[in-house]
Amino acid sequence: MSLLARIIRKYTSCKRSILARLLCQDFPRVHSGLCLHVGCGDINLPGWINIDARSLSHVHLVTNDLTLAEFNDNSISAIYLCHVLEHFPFKTTKAVLDIFSRKLKFVGVLYLAVPDFCKIAEAYMSRKDIPSILPALMGGQDYEHNFHYAVFDRESLTKQLLASEFSVVGSFEPADLLGNAFHDFSTHPLSLNLKAIKA
Repeated sequence: MSLLARIIRKYTSCKRSILARLLCQDFPRVHSGLCLHVGCGDINLPGWINIDARSLSHVHLVTNDLTLAEFNDNSISAIYLCHVLEHFPFKTTKAVLDIFSRKLKFVGVLYLAVPDFCKIAEAYMSRKDIPSILPALMGGQDYEHNFHYAVFDRESLTKQLLASEFSVVGSFEPADLLGNAFHDFSTHPLSLNLKAIKA
């Protein structure tokens, strides 16, 4: 068990404040242990298990089932989803987040990038240009799985993460996780990027 995990276990009564301080620190780009890139699409993250519904050359596990039955509970160090959560019906969001919480190790990190409904609404109000916001709001709709069924803002997603046994939620910068060489939708100006720690 890592020193960090031992410290947090020892001070469970104040774990929320300890975890809050951890969120202010930069996490290493490469986590030790098992890391999943769920809904990887065209992005190949070296050192991560790339999972997608489409059979692409870099995808290690092809599935559209997010139960992650292939992985033991409490076995994953980090899970990254970039503009994937909104592709599942809004009534299933809690169930999906519960799966990630169950699969992550103690102090494992869930990284979520989703379209930010507040930013989408602001973009529309400033330009009154529906075509410019349609992909972020409704999905690209260019293949079977590329449709959006849920919307999120910081407050709503934070509440859902806390309800799924993530103790602290904060923002992440894509470059801190991916480095500067990777560009996915987490770098889009309409993206909300949150990280949550299981504790």
